[in-house]
Amino acid sequence: ARDRGDQRLEASTLRTLSRINKAVGCTETAREQLQHSVEIANVTVAAALEAWYLTDLGWLLAQTGDAGAGKQMIDRAIAIAQDAGSLRVEAYAQIHASFAENDIALHRRKISRARELATAIHYRPIFPQVNNVEAGYHLNLGLYERAIDFAEKSIVGARQNQQVEVIEYTLETLARAAATAGINALARRSFEELAELSQAQGIATQNYPYSLLGLGKLDLEEGNAIEAVTQLGDAARSFHDFSDPHGEANSLAWLSAAYLALQELDLALETSARAAAILEEADVDTGDLAPQEAWWLRYQILDTADSDADGRDAWRALEMARLVMFRLVANIRDEGLR
Repeated sequence: ARDRGDQRLEASTLRTLSRINKAVGCTETAREQLQHSVEIANVTVAAALEAWYLTDLGWLLAQTGDAGAGKQMIDRAIAIAQDAGSLRVEAYAQIHASFAENDIALHRRKISRARELATAIHYRPIFPQVNNVEAGYHLNLGLYERAIDFAEKSIVGARQNQQVEVIEYTLETLARAAATAGINALARRSFEELAELSQAQGIATQNYPYSLLGLGKLDLEEGNAIEAVTQLGDAARSFHDFSDPHGEANSLAWLSAAYLALQELDLALETSARAAAILEEADVDTGDLAPQEAWWLRYQILDTADSDADGRDAWRALEMARLVMFRLVANIRDEGLR
């Protein structure tokens, strides 16, 4: 592309390379490639492409611990796509904006807009992604059966479109909904398929650690704490390799719970402290994994271990769990529930 002086092809190729690098954990390289794609699109006055690449860059930032900057970038991409009149790119950006949005009414508005745009232009590949976001929305509201229905619908569409990445992350949504609803057989089957798919090319993709985390939590719930330690430890290391602080902190928190179940209090304290440190350092309130769980588990471990004489650390962990939980539900209102 450079030899031919084709800047748009160069930008497109850089975006493809960034997706590959992101999938295998080379997030800094992926960020640099996406940034270059955005710059080329801006210079060549290719507004729709600029919005597309900005969306990818914003989502990468949101996933790697900078949710605020990522959300701002995706909102900018939406504005550029609207100015350019590109319904397809706006639909793509709206979906990613909904992922990064904690305000339930805004989240609902963005996903409804994405579905409306995709319907208007008959853009089939977007529907499985919309249905996956709908599944996550209903899961967060505790409507588990509806979440499972949307996730299964998403997977059917993604299989028809051969969208392997969409199948992977929707399997995680389905498994998490099933596990929360107590349908452990469906959850385990879905996490195991995710594990298989995400390693099918001989190298693990960014969705792989989610299967380890889910299987580890199931093992812990079913009383197999030793196996849970292996799965959750592997999950934490894998999330770290993929520069995913949200997943790493959640995995470490559940690993500390597994150590607690084995009465390994020193390891439980050390591991829960690592989880808390990651949460305090990174902006990780958005996403699918609940950050309040890590603080709640830390409180339980500190309370059980009775390691701080005045209970100050335990009460701080409990207060952090409360603050994070209330931040996540503060914007729930009638508009977002209809």
